[in-house]
Amino acid sequence: MKQSIAQFIKSCLPCQQYNVSRLKKPGLLCPIETPAGPFQLIGIDYCGPFKRTPRENQYVLCITDYFTRWV
Repeated sequence: MKQSIAQFIKSCLPCQQYNVSRLKKPGLLCPIETPAGPFQLIGIDYCGPFKRTPRENQYVLCITDYFTRWV
């Protein structure tokens, strides 16, 4: 039965996508060098879904310029 369960989990695509391997440790963080000018390096992040607004929005998109630090 244990082999049957292990085989099922190995063949299950959602199981492979959402179950993070606990054996491999995450890598080290590396500092990001400050770019020479505006808009040379930007960061983009989003979060949601949230409760829909009256204008039907449900996600937040955040774009940050690494040089000016404007969001």
